[in-house]
Amino acid sequence: MTKSSSAMPRACALTTPGVADDAWVIDLGGGTVDAIGPDGESITAAGCGELMTSAVAHCLDVSLDAAEWVKRGPASRVESPFLLPDESGERRLVDEPAPHGTIGWLVTRGPTADLPHSRTLAPAEWRAMRMMLTRLAFADNLSRILASLGASSPIRGAVLIGGPAGDDEILEAINPALTEAVVGRADVAARLGHRWAVAYGLVGLLPTV
Repeated sequence: MTKSSSAMPRACALTTPGVADDAWVIDLGGGTVDAIGPDGESITAAGCGELMTSAVAHCLDVSLDAAEWVKRGPASRVESPFLLPDESGERRLVDEPAPHGTIGWLVTRGPTADLPHSRTLAPAEWRAMRMMLTRLAFADNLSRILASLGASSPIRGAVLIGGPAGDDEILEAINPALTEAVVGRADVAARLGHRWAVAYGLVGLLPTV
């Protein structure tokens, strides 16, 4: 873990409507997670999105490319060429038959088609495993770096920036790590969402030459 100055992403995150000046900014990235306090002190730790990808690839014995998609969403089991029950128990009917050889597999929607990734796990079992990995990669890591900062007062509010902040399961996992805080996604400049805090700082907050 390293301490650093993160004035720009913090200033940009606080352009979110309704965010208090004393809110913490949590920057969830591909390779790191940053916690930035109201006094500007910040700490960076390795892990986050890429750690989650690697963990999924290892647990399911799939490629990193496949794991990048499998980690993102709910899975279904191919029970027949046209019937795919999902994690909630709902049974999804599809117009096109499942690819040959995928009957009995768990699948998650990929960039162009469903990606098969397990023949042994039930959809609910994979959800439980995925949530455990999410907690380890995001929430436990965040708890560890917040403890190392030793904040003098309880965190009352936190705003999340970075790509992983768009994942509802990640927000669900992170909430317990922030105990009493009200947690929400950033909406940079009230229109750019949670991904573009640093980019907005580079093009929107720099003085005009």
